[in-house]
Amino acid sequence: MDATDILSRFRNLQIGMSGDARAPHKPLLALWAIGRSLRRQERLVTYRLIDRELSGLMSRFGPHGRRQNTHHPFWRLQHDQIWEVKNANLVRTTESGDPYKTDLHRHQICGGLTDAAYVAFHNHPTLARQVAGELVAKHFPPTLHDEILDATIDTHASIDQVEMEFRERWITHRRRWRDSTFCKRILEAYASVCAICEFSVQFLDLSQPLAIDAAHIKWHECNGPAVVENGLALCALHHRLFDAGAFTVLPDLKVIVSPDIKGHGVDRALGQYDSKYLRSPPRRCFPRPSPRFLLWHGREVFKSPKILASI
Repeated sequence: MDATDILSRFRNLQIGMSGDARAPHKPLLALWAIGRSLRRQERLVTYRLIDRELSGLMSRFGPHGRRQNTHHPFWRLQHDQIWEVKNANLVRTTESGDPYKTDLHRHQICGGLTDAAYVAFHNHPTLARQVAGELVAKHFPPTLHDEILDATIDTHASIDQVEMEFRERWITHRRRWRDSTFCKRILEAYASVCAICEFSVQFLDLSQPLAIDAAHIKWHECNGPAVVENGLALCALHHRLFDAGAFTVLPDLKVIVSPDIKGHGVDRALGQYDSKYLRSPPRRCFPRPSPRFLLWHGREVFKSPKILASI
């Protein structure tokens, strides 16, 4: 495979989604494997190791409370022609074509990137980072990109000038995908005030508010539309916490904070807003956030969706 083939295959990963439910298993596993190639680690590793590593990534960056089913991407990535499973003939499969986990463990089945993909990434780190950048940008919001890349690719490794130039081109290209007027409409609807904490600061007499973002409720990467009903004005802190699933907003605009978030400053940053309504909802002449998008966030992003059933 040359670079064009590799880019094409990773860009066209088949993601098995049910409705609008998130399914980041394949992208996370691919990112993890690319990271191994950059760090010159062993190409083929046991499913037991992948199960542990991918489960950890899914707990951090995937929908909360669902079965991880890590054996699905471990097996299905073969169909995308970027992945190899050694001794696959020893593994029984179900009617749907998925492997029995017991067989993967019993026979110590190993898997990893194909030799061609591994060697290409190993020899050309710029290509590896390009594929990784496209994967994370396609499946996750920008607030999570650095954290995901740090967890999988190790972005602290040295980056040469060519890679830096690619990064800038990719960011510019990605911005073109987004509706350029979405931010303007959201900030207007919320009067440039954070809906959670009412933070609103302007700096040096500039007209643009400082550290106030137009946040998608249903992620842009999951086909969330660029409409006011799918947006919240959030300060940079609450935008990142919202995309990480630390809190969600109910259809009646009540804020619900995950009980799993702990640490110094949590009460001040989030706890004081728990079970209270948005401090700064949209102005009356603008539509409220749609229950459909809020429920998606509660189901697909919020890290404690089970507590929603008791509310």
